[in-house]
Amino acid sequence: NGQYGFVDSQGRLRIANRYDDVRSFCEGLAAIKIRGKWGFINHEDKIAVQPIYEEVTAFRNGLSLVRQKGLSGMIDKNGKQILPTRYEFVKVLPHGNLLIKQANLFGLASSEGNVLINPKYNSLEDLNNDYVIVARDGKYGVITLKGISTIPLIYDFIGYDVFNDYFLAL
Repeated sequence: NGQYGFVDSQGRLRIANRYDDVRSFCEGLAAIKIRGKWGFINHEDKIAVQPIYEEVTAFRNGLSLVRQKGLSGMIDKNGKQILPTRYEFVKVLPHGNLLIKQANLFGLASSEGNVLINPKYNSLEDLNNDYVIVARDGKYGVITLKGISTIPLIYDFIGYDVFNDYFLAL
């Protein structure tokens, strides 16, 4: 009937076919779609996160990126908002920080949802060494994760040489 559920390895139905769409279990929860909205269930078919989201990602390290009313945020496995759904864009960076975009400007948040750098830059590159290369209005600079300017925003370009641990400025 076009509905989805889950079967075990022997093909026995374990969670009834009553969902509009489903995704695989990850970290003990599976994304399910009901009436056009996504949420999560556990292995006992109990709702773990209410289906109120337009989009969700699988949980990684206990966190899921979600979209609600066209805006992105992040929740934990209990559905608690770690990063409020107020950003145009949220991307998990390789080392765990979150690149956030609001009003077409970029900032940075920690994986705990704390905003480290408010969205006020045209571009931002987290170097994973407590420094961030930022650009605004065509000029580049370097700030710390605490937002302290270490190289002023006056250069046409700044690059970082990871092997020699120094910045190159133009």
